[in-house]
Amino acid sequence: MTDRVEKAAGPGNGAPAAEARRALPERIFLIGFMGSGKTTVGLALSRITGYKYIDMDSVIEEDEGMTIRDIFIKRGEHDFRNRESRLLDKLCEKSGIVVSCGGGIIHDALNIEKLQECGPAVFLNGDVSLLFDRVKNDSNRPFAYLDIADEQIRFNKFADLLEKRKNLYKDAAAMTVDITGKTPEALAAEIFNYFK
Repeated sequence: MTDRVEKAAGPGNGAPAAEARRALPERIFLIGFMGSGKTTVGLALSRITGYKYIDMDSVIEEDEGMTIRDIFIKRGEHDFRNRESRLLDKLCEKSGIVVSCGGGIIHDALNIEKLQECGPAVFLNGDVSLLFDRVKNDSNRPFAYLDIADEQIRFNKFADLLEKRKNLYKDAAAMTVDITGKTPEALAAEIFNYFK
């Protein structure tokens, strides 16, 4: 697993001045709902900080040899959440990383504690309509696509799930960022400037 985590994490570019990097936390976790831009913001933040970038879902998919959707279908959400928690434990032992977490990582109270202790975590918050528009046609998103033809029913279920998760994201996060109208680079700069 450790080798795979390292493989998934490419080196960042454009590292900051040594003084700013010393002031940064050892690990920065990006949390938020589907479509909030955790991957694109994470990659941009990796370039600014010079930290390695790790996408937890991608690491799990590589380890299991199947998509997150297939893991949910074949093994169930509980199995996926256990794998996610074990990976978070491993990542908490690393430094110099920017991590995009899966959208449901906050369902486990122990994961919230881990994010608070070994983070900080940054909650990328956005309007439900914006988030849904970004992911509604992606069949690899188990809680967005839902194999339901009626888009309004899918939207309602999506919005309900976001509402259930929102306070958990806020509990886990040291910082909340509104993503509305901002590029990934602007969001990454906002996060970097907050923590440097």
